Amino acid sequence: MGDFMENRVYIPRLYICDVIRWLTVFLLIMGVFFRPLTILAFIIAAVWIVIEDDYSKLYVFLFFLMPYAGIFKYTNGSSSLFTYLELIIVLKLLVYRKYTRNFFFAWFLFSIYVFLGMGNEYNTAIKQMCIPVLFYNCLQDEIRGDLSTYIKAYSISVFISSFLGVFKRYLPALAALVNSKQTRMDSTQLIYADRFSGLWGDPNYYSVNILLCLGLIIFLHIKGLIKPFWAFLGYSLIVVFGAMTGSKSFILVLALVLILFFFELLKNKRYAIASILAAGCITCIYLALNGNIEIFNTTLTRLSSVTSAADLTTERSTLWMLYLKNFWNHPFKAMIGIGVGGEYSFYNAPHNTYIDFIEVFGVIGTLLFTLCMLFSCDNKPRERKFVNWIPMIILLIMYFSLSMITYLDFVFQLMLAVMSVYYIGDSDDIYERRSLVQ
Repeated sequence: MGDFMENRVYIPRLYICDVIRWLTVFLLIMGVFFRPLTILAFIIAAVWIVIEDDYSKLYVFLFFLMPYAGIFKYTNGSSSLFTYLELIIVLKLLVYRKYTRNFFFAWFLFSIYVFLGMGNEYNTAIKQMCIPVLFYNCLQDEIRGDLSTYIKAYSISVFISSFLGVFKRYLPALAALVNSKQTRMDSTQLIYADRFSGLWGDPNYYSVNILLCLGLIIFLHIKGLIKPFWAFLGYSLIVVFGAMTGSKSFILVLALVLILFFFELLKNKRYAIASILAAGCITCIYLALNGNIEIFNTTLTRLSSVTSAADLTTERSTLWMLYLKNFWNHPFKAMIGIGVGGEYSFYNAPHNTYIDFIEVFGVIGTLLFTLCMLFSCDNKPRERKFVNWIPMIILLIMYFSLSMITYLDFVFQLMLAVMSVYYIGDSDDIYERRSLVQ
């Protein structure tokens, strides 16, 4: 009788969690046209975060809501209200969760360091202080055990927001919230092309999320945590949306990931799927090179004009060398950084997350951040399989061409990738499998 009553309470709580997620997104979309609904969405979400005591549900909520952060605004030029929901959850985590002494001490020093160098960039500083706390808790057994749920919530939401982004050109109110980016196709002529970016506003940052979805769906597929039909649908959508971005890095990393996926299928003796994948890729390459798949034309045109490393990286490699030389010539500045919101040395972000850390936080701040990450992962058991590393490999490569540290999705991408590395099973058997791995 007691179990029956407990289930009666538990089932409605699951429904309430689902209703809150979908209701919040619905209100955000409607809020594009009637802004007070955006505030209503924030209030409902904030109240639910305060009263919900299952932290895995809070993480599901964050992963589901993050792709809509770009439209979670009351005015066009304001900061995303998603940041403040993130802060509410972090404050709750700080009050009600326990932390190791090493992590807490490193996080405290990192927060002080960020605070001292933030200037008037309070919003950005808050995001930086939140990152280690969210990261630490996502790796706790009772939270990371629901990884497959987080991946599905994040991936579904990325796809839904992408479909919404397809129509933003027809919706002026939505287009005003999300910037569009055009790329110059020819250095000698004023020829520009529109590039798809979902609700992110920048196709390169959007492509990171699309590629991460690819790696995560491969992870679920190999682990048998997703049905083949949904995996195939996910792969197809990723290729379509990614090709629409016109991103050179998307195509290059996509090719690498598909090769890794092919060999992983062979390793797991899934020869039929490997054959289908190879045949599909060869067919798509042939059709794309012959101009029969229009969505690839922008990317292929950009790649066809590449004659040097600078062309391939869109002049980023030149900027990287300038920053590296500047670190060498100004060692003290490299040690302490310019601080959050400080003026970049060359009036332009480095377009490289690793260089950006040194530029903004300096060697000292980067070391403190790294310690927070290492103390979060300390003594965590994991499966030693290559497929677990595919999402992380995607991020490590993509972060070479983008400055991610001030973006909301940075910590969520890191959490999903690192949880995949440290995956040891779903929540039902995580404690049993932990003892086996150890």
